[in-house]
Formats: sequence, structure tokens, C-alpha cells
Amino acid sequence: MGCLARLGCLIVLLVCGAVAYLTRDRWMDKLPWRTTHTETSRTSSPGDTAVLRGTRAGSRTLPATAATTPDGWTPLTQTGANRASVALQKLSSPRGPVFLTLSGGDVASYVFLQIVKQMPASTDSFAARIDDDHIRLRARMRTADLGGAVTGVLGKLLGDRERVEMAGTLRVIGPGRAEFRVDDVRIHDVKLPDALIGRLIHSVASGPRPAALDARGLPIAIPSYIGDVRVSNGKITLYKNVQ
Repeated sequence: MGCLARLGCLIVLLVCGAVAYLTRDRWMDKLPWRTTHTETSRTSSPGDTAVLRGTRAGSRTLPATAATTPDGWTPLTQTGANRASVALQKLSSPRGPVFLTLSGGDVASYVFLQIVKQMPASTDSFAARIDDDHIRLRARMRTADLGGAVTGVLGKLLGDRERVEMAGTLRVIGPGRAEFRVDDVRIHDVKLPDALIGRLIHSVASGPRPAALDARGLPIAIPSYIGDVRVSNGKITLYKNVQ
């Protein structure tokens, strides 16, 4: 009887195993470790809206796409930068248009990608917004990278990392050269005194500074055939250099 009982138990186990295997699609995803794996894969997908987290200067890549937030901030995206680059090719043609009006988000992705590479490697979460004739750029930065002049003024208001928001205008300063001239900075939602803006720019931006660059300017390389740029109502218009 003992032998028959053990044989019966073995048959029951084999039947249960077969049933479990055949119905695995119904219960495997409910396992705790499977849920964790699925959520991790979803949050790291290529189209995710998390932006610009790099470990070394110059090594960052933009996300493919990202949605504009309700308050108008548009994360910088590689798709937007590519669209702007393709559109600019039309201005290079002798028979092409003399100006192009593009989405502010696309142009911001195109020009600010260069500024991103000038920023400290700890900087992330870049986004842009167009306000009338101004462009706003924001990011999260390590407080230690802001420079002693800034941290000395704001002092204990600052944590280890803070959101930094810069507002300014785009200006062509020479053939193949433009600048983002910063005239307003807010850190921890506190407006930075005007006298400190230039010092902040020099603390957070690396690389050569052209002679024509304003003390508050961040340099941007542009095609030499662009002669002027205007910002208005969420759009940016680029004009061909007809000289």
C-alpha cells in the first residue's frame, strides 16, 4: 500500500505540474519578482520622458520624444533637434526661403543641446519654454557647481541639488555664431541678483568664449547662412543671411 500511495502522489504532482505549465501565461506575471522586472523595463524604455541624465560631459544623449507639461515646459528631445536641423537645410539653398518659422521646442532642442554639453556632468532634467520674446531653460544642478558667489548669497536656502531656471534671448553675434544671453536666473524659486548672473554663467559653463560673446552669454554654433533670429508667441523665426 505504501508503494501505491507514493506512486499516486507522484502522478498527482505530475498532473499539477503539467496544468501549471499549460496555464503559465495566466499566473507568471503575478509573481512579485516578475512585477518588479516589468516595471523596471517600462521605466527604462527608449521613449521615456526622463531627460538627459549623463555621467560625463559631452556623453549625454537626448530622449527620442517627450510630452510638453501643462505649464508649457518642453523637455529637450533628439527628435525635435533633428526636425530643426532638417528644416534649416532649406535656408541653405540659394532658391530656398529667406526665413523659416519653427516650433520653439524644436529650435530649443537644437540650440540647447550645445549648452547642455557646456554644463557640469551632474546637471540633468533639461526643459525649455517660450515666453513672448524670451526662452527659458531649466535644469537640476548640484549646488556645489553653482560657484561660491551664488552659494554665499543664497546660503542655507539651498539643498544638495537645486532647480536652476535661466531666461534670456537668442542673438546672432557673427557668422556661424549665436548666443543665449541670460537676463534672469532663479534658483530655488529665488531671483538671483543681476550682478551675480555673469559669475554664475562662468561657474557653470565650460569651453571657449568668443570675443563678441556677452558676459552673460552662452555660445551657440549655428550654420553660417543664418543672419538673424526672432522669438515670439512660442515660435522661433530664423532668417537667412542675404549678404
